[in-house]
Amino acid sequence: MKEGSRRKIRSALHLAERTGAFSEPELTVLGEVLRDCLLKHEEGYRFEEIEEDGEMAGFLIWGRTPMTKRGYDIYWIAVDPALQGKGFGKLLMARVEEAACGEAGGCILRLETSGREEYGRQRTFYGSCGFMEAGRIRDFYREGDDLVTYVKFVTRDLKDQLRKRSTVNGKAKPVQGYQVQSSKGKM
Repeated sequence: MKEGSRRKIRSALHLAERTGAFSEPELTVLGEVLRDCLLKHEEGYRFEEIEEDGEMAGFLIWGRTPMTKRGYDIYWIAVDPALQGKGFGKLLMARVEEAACGEAGGCILRLETSGREEYGRQRTFYGSCGFMEAGRIRDFYREGDDLVTYVKFVTRDLKDQLRKRSTVNGKAKPVQGYQVQSSKGKM
């Protein structure tokens, strides 16, 4: 099991590096989060992935926001550059929305990103998934680099739509040969 988790960590880091979206310090933090989630099974982290022919094609790390009943954070998302724009990121988001909302009837999803121009594509993606900009802290990371917070309120009706969109007969829906899989720490 641990060797499989180590292999998954290496694959996720390699994929994240290939996107060109993450700095070296961000990749270092991602490695720590992946180890906490997949090796230590730290409480609060869940890992979703898409595979093609046994190879990782995309992943998303998320978890419950501490001290909330319905709040969840999306920490990291990355899709193989060759597959971006083909719906794989949206499928990962839909699976997280369905799992996070469970039977509670709804939840609040939150994520943070950079306000720099080169993150415009990511912000457009979040908007296309139904997230709205909820706040901005100017120069948070450094001068000219704002922290942008996005939020999405998922209701029971939307949750039912997500379930239909992301599953077939109760199993994750493959998209052009891709399969979403989930791993979780203690939640």
